[in-house]
Amino acid sequence: MKASGVPPTILVPMDDRQMPESALEQIANEARSSGSKILLMGIVPVHLYNPSEEELAEVRQATITAVRSAAAELGRRGIVAEEMLTTGYPDEEIINRAEELEVSLIVIPFTKDRPSELKKAASIILDEDRTVNIPILHVPV
Repeated sequence: MKASGVPPTILVPMDDRQMPESALEQIANEARSSGSKILLMGIVPVHLYNPSEEELAEVRQATITAVRSAAAELGRRGIVAEEMLTTGYPDEEIINRAEELEVSLIVIPFTKDRPSELKKAASIILDEDRTVNIPILHVPV
């Protein structure tokens, strides 16, 4: 493979929860050690909500807020993070964006004590036939 001079990209899928300090630190360390750029991808799992419900708008706004907050905190650590928002099934969105953007690593932060669509997505990605040939790092927080 020919080097393109473009730094590697770490894809960090996020939901509507604030990213814990421990996950931010691990992501920042990974970016520094690999010279990677960070792409924070907020995912709104629309399949959980009725499109006409006010709750969907609230989840969308909370996701945007969480992504912006994580980007700001990474910025304070000297790490530039790009932001994007997408809607759909988290596992499909992660795979599609990872392949489309040719990311070098996917980092999925999750908590053990609370169910998460991201945790579920990671399990699906690792179990399904159409696997992505990109390393996936689970960051327990």
